[in-house]
Amino acid sequence: MKKFLVILALALAGCATHDSFKEARSLVESGQTEEGLARLEQLATENPKDTELRNYYQRNRDLAVQRYLEAGDQALRAGAHDRADEAYRLFDTQTTGKGVFVFD
Repeated sequence: MKKFLVILALALAGCATHDSFKEARSLVESGQTEEGLARLEQLATENPKDTELRNYYQRNRDLAVQRYLEAGDQALRAGAHDRADEAYRLFDTQTTGKGVFVFD
């Protein structure tokens, strides 16, 4: 009986993780990138052996970082320092998180 309850608890935990993964993936795919990546990062930390989750998070984080950096560079070339600052802050959040890019 105890084995059954343990197996049932593990199965339910797996379902909860899968549902959370689907929700986070939906956020990323609908353009709510920062929120989706934050949830994916949390799930990946909680489930380090889930390679599908980890790979999806890393791939989409890398794509977001590339987009943020390109957007910042384009805005900077156009003289739009506020837009560049925001893009570089998003870039920084997904990479080091140390607030390195700040324009005065």
